[in-house]
Amino acid sequence: MSFDFDKYGRVNVEEVRELQKCQLEILREIDRVCTKHNLVYCLALGSCLGAVRHGGFIPWDDDIDIYMPIEDFEKLEKCRKSFKTPYFLQTHKSDPDYRLMIGRVRNSETTLIEESEINQDINHGIFVDIYPLFHCPKGKIRVKKVIFASMLYRLLLYGEPPKKRGTVMKVGSFILLKVIPNKLRDKLQHLCYHYFRKQRFTGWLSSLYGDEVSMKFPYDWLFPACRRVFEDMQVYIPANADKYLKYTYGDYMKLPPVQERKFHHSYVCVDLDKPYTVYKGKLYCK
Repeated sequence: MSFDFDKYGRVNVEEVRELQKCQLEILREIDRVCTKHNLVYCLALGSCLGAVRHGGFIPWDDDIDIYMPIEDFEKLEKCRKSFKTPYFLQTHKSDPDYRLMIGRVRNSETTLIEESEINQDINHGIFVDIYPLFHCPKGKIRVKKVIFASMLYRLLLYGEPPKKRGTVMKVGSFILLKVIPNKLRDKLQHLCYHYFRKQRFTGWLSSLYGDEVSMKFPYDWLFPACRRVFEDMQVYIPANADKYLKYTYGDYMKLPPVQERKFHHSYVCVDLDKPYTVYKGKLYCK
């Protein structure tokens, strides 16, 4: 099944349900592997909101997001072979052309090509996002240092200025990439990661990623996570989902206006029946 898109690269309402079903099976496999290896995770962002408000997916949501403490995420990387075929744990270590700080579990027998990744020779299967959570310091100055280190790390990892972060960020990123010699990028990237990865436990966690880069949560808001119904399965959600959701979304039980109920990714291709490899040279890495 290959999906149709509107002019913004979004799938339509009827087809998104089929995409959600595929993502649900990936989530089921993640839960199985985490249970087997005693790894901690919980639903995050719109997926957590969907579990609490809808008992599953938000009807107009087109992905699943998971939080995982960095210690557990690193353990997951070590036991990646526990994932059954066709599932694949994608990180920069396993897929060198993959440039995101977060991990993804992909279904290699399907296709989901994002507009931002059409030049990357990576696994482009349908995925579930895993956001590693890092320990965050309490002091304002130290927090700013950690945020800067994480932003510089992501910039060096991606290798291109962000396109949707405003003119100042775009120009500043362009200048940084120009002035930092290529031979120093890998070393600086490693130093940045080491700096925010080695922060000690303070009782605060942050994904240090995207729109959430400056957001931090008390550890006990998220863990120990508790089981909750999500569609036809039981998954983990934050220990205090109410506080987490209020902090993230405000009055989260109130539905947004109809015009705001939109899918937020820009896709080039979604195909449930064909592996992404058949599109190489046609829709990506052309």
